[in-house]
Amino acid sequence: MPGTFTQKHSFRRGCLGKDGRLLLLLVNDELARGNAAHTSIVLWDNGRFRSLTTTAWTAAAVVLVDWPDAEFAVVGEQGQLLKVRSDGGMTEEHVFATPPKEPGGFKGAACVDGRLIAAGTGFWCAVVAPDGTRRDTSPRQLGTATEGHGAGFESVGGASLGDLVAVGWDGAIWHFDGDRWEPQSSPVNRILSHVICRADGEFWACGQSGTLVRGRRGQWRALQTRLRENLWSLAAFCGGIVAASTGGLFRFELDNDSPQAIGLDSDPSSFYWLDAKRDEVLLSTGNKNVVLVLPDREIVID
Repeated sequence: MPGTFTQKHSFRRGCLGKDGRLLLLLVNDELARGNAAHTSIVLWDNGRFRSLTTTAWTAAAVVLVDWPDAEFAVVGEQGQLLKVRSDGGMTEEHVFATPPKEPGGFKGAACVDGRLIAAGTGFWCAVVAPDGTRRDTSPRQLGTATEGHGAGFESVGGASLGDLVAVGWDGAIWHFDGDRWEPQSSPVNRILSHVICRADGEFWACGQSGTLVRGRRGQWRALQTRLRENLWSLAAFCGGIVAASTGGLFRFELDNDSPQAIGLDSDPSSFYWLDAKRDEVLLSTGNKNVVLVLPDREIVID
């Protein structure tokens, strides 16, 4: 049975906020079929949906920033920045102080040391501080050549501003030390779609055909997952790593390459994007399903 939005919309991203809030990004199915640039954004606040807002641009990512003037930051493909407050109010700005000359588009974002890090194709990368200060940290801007290294970044994550990792096509893994980007020797050659950093500073990245990579600067290992599904998203949850394909969830223990399929009591038909607060809650956002997984129960959001 369709939920509040799924009769006319499909979900693209979900992000956990504070005090029982979460933010969802959707697309209108009819507009999407016509390739119209747009994103619908709605705040879920302790069981209650606030009003739906639709932009005229396509969002690439949403992250929790917890700034004085915003709880969430939504990043658009062409550098739009939508700040969303805890009451659902929104302010639109831009990620770059000066848009780059190189063609590209944002694909992913993370919040590291209180800063918003956005990265994408064309090797775009920018840092936005809580006070609004912007810094263009694209490799070419910092003197690192990108020719011959593919199309750019798909996702970014970090342990600190001096320890960032971005991933992309052909198994690309890049490390940023706070001053310069350095391409890493990758153990895989498939598309890497998402990278996260665990609390201990170890990075995990997932991608095409069950690809999973873990490691740190200069030391990367591919896991033998034996999965064939494309993995789209990762989350650190309950002492392990959870990965999402479009058809299921898989749990990886830190000392074992073999995944364990996760079944949910609510039996959602779709999965795609994950977010988590360690052992507290896992948010699974699928095309037509959004579910909160808590240690003792599940909450179907839509």
